[in-house]
Amino acid sequence: MTNQTTSIRVVVFEDRGWWVAQCLEYDLCTSSKNLNDLPKQIAAQLRLQMALDRKSGRQPFEDLPRAPAKFWDLYQQATPHAVVKLEGSMLSRMLKFLQTPCLQAQLSLASS
Repeated sequence: MTNQTTSIRVVVFEDRGWWVAQCLEYDLCTSSKNLNDLPKQIAAQLRLQMALDRKSGRQPFEDLPRAPAKFWDLYQQATPHAVVKLEGSMLSRMLKFLQTPCLQAQLSLASS
């Protein structure tokens, strides 16, 4: 099994009292009233998408488009906030269980 590192960039912004985390490579997002919960929530969203894709006989994320251009623009204008490594996480364990090449995801968060 080959180790593969995939970086998933996420832009974080506030919208009407909610913090929103929008993935760029895959059009997935989540929101929370608490900014500190967003990394766990976006990882959970990615796990759920992988499980749904596998249940449908697809490779994880293969049919997901990129996020719309406005989020890429927002990311480019944002201040780098943090890099959250998900290696050894439930996300990595799930990929191994699903017999997907090991993914060592890094969520790069940028705050607007």
